[in-house]
Amino acid sequence: MKRNFITTAFITLILSITASSVNAQRLPCGNSRIDTNALNTARQYGLLHANRPLAVNYLVRVFFHIVRNDDTLNAPINAAQLKTEFASLLPHYTPDNVCFLNAGFDYVNNTFLNNFFNADNDPTGFFFNPYQVPGCINVFYMQKIGGNNTACSPPCGYGGIALGGIPGTYFLIAKGNIGDGVTVGHEMGHSLGLLHSFEKAFGYERIDGTNASNTGDRITDTPADPYAYTDTSCFSVNATGCLYTGTCSDPAGARNFTPPYNNLMSYWSSGCYPGQFLTNGQFTNVNSVLNTNAAVRNCLSVSTVTQTAITVSLGFYMNSAINTFNTNGNVIFNGSVKAALGGGTVFLNPGFRANPSTGQVKITSRPCN
Repeated sequence: MKRNFITTAFITLILSITASSVNAQRLPCGNSRIDTNALNTARQYGLLHANRPLAVNYLVRVFFHIVRNDDTLNAPINAAQLKTEFASLLPHYTPDNVCFLNAGFDYVNNTFLNNFFNADNDPTGFFFNPYQVPGCINVFYMQKIGGNNTACSPPCGYGGIALGGIPGTYFLIAKGNIGDGVTVGHEMGHSLGLLHSFEKAFGYERIDGTNASNTGDRITDTPADPYAYTDTSCFSVNATGCLYTGTCSDPAGARNFTPPYNNLMSYWSSGCYPGQFLTNGQFTNVNSVLNTNAAVRNCLSVSTVTQTAITVSLGFYMNSAINTFNTNGNVIFNGSVKAALGGGTVFLNPGFRANPSTGQVKITSRPCN
């Protein structure tokens, strides 16, 4: 019996990128909707499951969308840059045994979305739901994300935003924030349930951490972030904008902030500090969301898959395994189907056929470990 055998040795991936300097175009991400109930459920799970696994335990499918104009021009990113973006995502989460599977990309020809969409005012679900691929975290790249960002005058919009919510299954990235290796990982953090290190929705965090579990980002091993005070006169930074020099006081009156300069979910990491990372507390939160949130869990791969006989001719079909993916019998993809199959090891056995006329079938191996 003949078997086609695919391993990571045959897949070329760019596994690292060079940290970029401060990008003048780079903009902060917008204020995403926080699903407090989902985060509370995940938090309770985390308290009951404190130990993280030692082997690859999560493989999250990701699908990319390149938004361009109606006439197919003015794309914010090309296929080669997408590979780099995906590769830059991996190192942030591999310490947590979370890996991602690149399930492919498509084009969205929509001039309005590419240039004029306003994340604060326009109905997000109406515009983006029709393009989302089920069973994947969806990433949309566009020329501009409009919004009421008061960091510039007139408001210049956002560099990225997790419109699917925190947690959620889709986010946007503007052209000016492509290529630094931070934004895609930062927005993915929101989709997987991470708040900004300077979040204020639950109150201001004390420097001594005594209220850290219930305020700020609600994670105890990320220090209080003075970035929460940017709307006050006490906040200031040095000339490069990479070092806090303000005089802000926390709720207890302390001023000796040690900002989380290198944390992926802070704004300090925006080109100022290479080697952005997430803490063990943040990883625990991600794991908990991956185990409790139904929408996000739908994007996960199981341990092992045996794909039995099936014929798919249209729509999307996403299936992957952390370890071994097998086919058994007549597994046929044709017509306009857009399919992605993957795993640590992929076996395509006799009876497998992929001959789409207008669609695409992507077969890939797990890029981590």
